[in-house]
Amino acid sequence: MIIVRDVMQWAASQQLSTPSPIESPDDFCRFLMSRGTLADNPNVVVLYWFLLKRRQDVADAYPSAIHNSDDNGFRAWLINSGSNEESISDLLCYENEEDIVDYVADAFNRLRIAKRDDVFEEFDNLWSDERVFDEFSAWFSLYGIEDMGFQAEHTKRIRNARGGPFRILNIYFLRGDLQIAFPSLWEDSQIKGFSNS
Repeated sequence: MIIVRDVMQWAASQQLSTPSPIESPDDFCRFLMSRGTLADNPNVVVLYWFLLKRRQDVADAYPSAIHNSDDNGFRAWLINSGSNEESISDLLCYENEEDIVDYVADAFNRLRIAKRDDVFEEFDNLWSDERVFDEFSAWFSLYGIEDMGFQAEHTKRIRNARGGPFRILNIYFLRGDLQIAFPSLWEDSQIKGFSNS
């Protein structure tokens, strides 16, 4: 499948880790059919983006699909002939925009993919300073939804995530490998490395 190859070459060029198609084929298929991975087009399914890049005739026929994979005409084309033309029929069942397992992880992953270093710098101490966390929550509930297309559920889960670091620290103290990798977790440089691992 040429489109899958294109996706994987793009992911490698972006240094984006993807599930292994051999070790985790279902997760890999979910990645191909996921949204929120393309920074400038959070409402576009990854595989469809590359399909539209490769098939200019389809992109010309359904220009809205470039920014929104729910375009009705594009969906009709996929169902009627497109999925067979592109040999992606087996992948369609892996798409479910509502199927976000961890909204907090999804939010931070999408912020990293979008290269929103400004957000990470502005709210640098959000997990260690309650005031900064509250400011981040307020920013996220307004600009996260407006600028990046996050759902209200993302905002709700972010607000409820304040206790999460304490549960994460329990994992840290139960795992020797993490303690060896981050022996001075109270230092800013180590806590940042730990939170990004």
